[in-house]
This record gives sequence, structure tokens and C-alpha cells, in this order.
Amino acid sequence: RGLSVEAALRFPDMHALLRALRRDQARKVRRGLVLATGIVGVGVGAVLAFAAASGDRELCEGTTERLAGVWDDDVRGRVQQAFERSSVAYAPTAFAGVEQALGEYTEAWARQHHEACEATHVHHDQSQEMLDLRMQCLRARLGEVGALVAELESADAAVIEHAVEAAESLGRLESCSDTHALAARVRPPEDARTRELVDRLRTSLADAKAKESAGRYDAALGLAEEVALRAAGLGYPPVLAEARLRLGSVLERKGEFASAERELLEAIWHAEASHHESVAADAWVRLVWVTGVERGDTKTGELWINFADAAVQRLGTNELLRATLVHNQGGLRYTQRRLDEAFERYREALEIQQRLLGPDDPQVAMTYNHMGNVKIEQGDLATAREYVLRSYEVRRRVLGERHPKVAASINNLAVIASKQADHEEALVQVERALAIVGDSGGAEEIVGLVVGSESALELHASERAVRYLERLLELRELAVPTQPGQVASALEQLARAREQQARLDEAVALLDRAIRVARPSDPRRSAELAMRL
Repeated sequence: RGLSVEAALRFPDMHALLRALRRDQARKVRRGLVLATGIVGVGVGAVLAFAAASGDRELCEGTTERLAGVWDDDVRGRVQQAFERSSVAYAPTAFAGVEQALGEYTEAWARQHHEACEATHVHHDQSQEMLDLRMQCLRARLGEVGALVAELESADAAVIEHAVEAAESLGRLESCSDTHALAARVRPPEDARTRELVDRLRTSLADAKAKESAGRYDAALGLAEEVALRAAGLGYPPVLAEARLRLGSVLERKGEFASAERELLEAIWHAEASHHESVAADAWVRLVWVTGVERGDTKTGELWINFADAAVQRLGTNELLRATLVHNQGGLRYTQRRLDEAFERYREALEIQQRLLGPDDPQVAMTYNHMGNVKIEQGDLATAREYVLRSYEVRRRVLGERHPKVAASINNLAVIASKQADHEEALVQVERALAIVGDSGGAEEIVGLVVGSESALELHASERAVRYLERLLELRELAVPTQPGQVASALEQLARAREQQARLDEAVALLDRAIRVARPSDPRRSAELAMRL
């Protein structure tokens, strides 16, 4: 075992090797004593078989020792200290979620490692080649844990915001026991030097994924770009496909959807050329959302569904990826205003997510929220509120009372109250959401300001409306790139508030600004504003 070619089967350190050697020596002494008793025939065979099996089992010992320095008491303590140093209100809840998720993940990793080893060396029902594949997969998964923990140990507010979801999004361990999928994996490079370089690039990609999951998008993007550049000159397409996939994922998170679409397509080209089926399937599934939902190109998104479905079917057993595809189909149907179909797709995705991830998972909460959005659009506000409340409760338990995604669910409650003409309740919910996100300038502050200003205007609470709208206008004008239609809309609403206050000169000046802002990009909208003036 000490000389094993497969690193995952070697002893984790020299002390473990020496302990095993001492046990081996003691076993030889005991074996000699047994033989000296004169036991013969079947008895000797049974004893020797037992001794051999014991030796093989010892080959698979020490699994938990491999977690040392990756996720152990010392590492856990350093992560906890990083979270405690933060002023983020929900940091304790976030740490508890991370601790639970990583604890369960590493325990499952240790079980799989032990089972994989025994399948070959004790039960002899698995080939050495399959063991090597399983160990490579497990080593990569443990590398992901180490990379994420490195980010958590230096956690800032952005990392703490994303920490629980990052811990829940580690690579699925089930794939490391899927012998069909493992056998279909792309083969490593033939020469040792290229294999070493590929391993280094994949380690860097694991770091990039960890940074992305932790909300450090710029750092993740820079690292993924560097890997893609180096991979392009290596002559091994699978790792280039992996780098392009990571680039597409990071760019999607950054909201740069046109660039994300381009990178995902490139990932598919390189993946298909090298039979890297898992990367191709992942990229196709992401494209359904990026193209069809975020870019609003529903015709092309519809086409991508067919390719994505074929790619996921080809993989065979990745149920979670299937759930993501079904969820993304729901998003496309929502964008197409095919609301009954959208709700059905979300419901189907939810069933798979709950079965695989459990009821208290951020992905489950997201799907509840999307189902609520569908019901809002259908005008079924009572049912919408039920789903949004479910989303709120999961997020509150898992992420913490003051997490921005809790504010997102609260904003949806405000939207529902507003549509029910209960504007006082809408303002209560808006204030709850804004108390969480503060002056963050993020999406949840903007949604709260939009909903709050509309309800305030309906109640003729013009002072509150002005407060919301002046902040909203500031954010709209600071946006990169600036959206003229959104700026014009904020100006129009602010003019309405000033009109309610009988400050007509200011209202006229604001409408005049709105007309000038809208005219270059939307002449029709500009004309509508002129009529109002």
C-alpha cells in the first residue's frame, strides 16, 4: 500500500505507514503461533483466508485520516473564527449551515472511499481500473472541499452571503459510484508530463469554482481565463472544455449573458470533439436558461432544450442535472407566458430536488419562489402567497433571518399585497426587505424601492414615495450599462409624486428629463411621456 501507484490508496502520512507496519509484524507473530498449534487441513485454510482478508481490509483503513487539514476540528475552528469576525448579521446561521453541509459531505466521502477500496481489495467484485476511476473522482471531490474551505477561512461579507449555497453545491458524490458514467469518462493524456499539467489545470479550475461559489466572481473569472489560455496550448480538448464551462458559469453569475452564452457554446464544441459528455450536458442545460430566459431569445432557447435533453439522456443517471433542466424549461415557459406549462415544469423539478436534496435546500427555496411568481402572473394570489411563504421559511431557516435572499421572498410578499390592493401591507413588507438589504444597491433593494414607491403613490404617501424614488433614480443612473427606459420610468414616477405634493414646476421638469432620456432609444415611450406633460 505504501508503494501504491494510486495516491488515494497510499497512507496519508508516514506515521500511518509505521503504525500499519507494526500491526503487520504483530500479525505475523500471531500467525506463527496459530501454525505452531498444529492445526491442519481446513482449519489452516480458514485461518489463512481470514488473515488475508484482514490484511486486505487494513489496506482500506485510515479513510478519515485523509480529511485532516481539509475539514477537521482545526479547520472548522478557523472558519468559525472568520465568520465570527464579520459584522454580517446572519453569519452565525451561515456558519451553522456550512458546518452541517461540510460535515455531512465529508462523512459521505469517507464512506464512499472505504466502500470503493473494499469493493476491489476485500469483496473482489470490482476491477482495479474501476477502483482507480472511483478514487480519481473522490480525490477531485475532496479537492473541491479544500478549495472552498480556503475561501471560507478568509470570509468577507460576500463569501458569507454565498457560503451555505456554496457548501451545498459541491460536486455530487453519487457520481463517484456511478460505474457506467465513470467508465464513459474521457481518458487522461497518454504521456506523464501532459497528465501532470492537466492535473494542475483542474486544481486551478476547482479553485475557480470555489471562488465563484463564494461570490468572488472577478477572481474566479481571472483564474478561469488563465486556465483556458493555458489549456488552449496543451492539445488536450477535455480540460479546455472544462475551462470554457467554468467561464460561462462565472459570466452568467456576473450577469454578462451574451459572453456567457458564447463561452458555453465553446465548451460544447470542445466537449463534443473529445466525447466529454458531462461537460456537454452541463453546458446545454445552462444555455436553456442563459439564452431563453436571461437573453429572452425564446426561439433559440426552445432549440437548446432538445439538445440539452439528448445530452442529459446520454449521461443516463444524473437526476439532479435532469431537475435543473426541467427547472430551466419552466423558466423558458414563464418567459414565453405559457404559464400552466411553466408551473408544471417547476413542480416536476421540485419533486426531484426535494427527493435528492431534502426539503431545506436553497435550490428548493428558489423553485418555490419561481412557482409563486407563476401564480402571481396567473392572478392566483392566494396560492402565490403560499409558495412564496414556503420559500421564505426555507431561506430563513437555512440562510438566516437577514440574508438577502430572505429579502427577495419578502419582496414577493409585498408584490402580492400590492396586487391585492393592500398597499399598507405592501409597505410593511417593503420596509422589512429594505431593513435587511440596506443601501446595498443590489437587485433586492431595487425591487423593494419599485414596489414601495408604487404602493406609496397609491396611498398618496408622497413623502415616502419621494424618498423611495430619489434613491431608485440614483441607482438607475449608476447602473452599468444604464438602461434609459428604467431611468425614464423612475423620473416619471418621481414627477407623479411631486404632482401629488402640488410641486408642479418640479413635476414638469422631471417629465421633461424623462422625455429626453427616453427619446433616443424609445421614441414611442417619449411621445407617451410628452402627452402626459
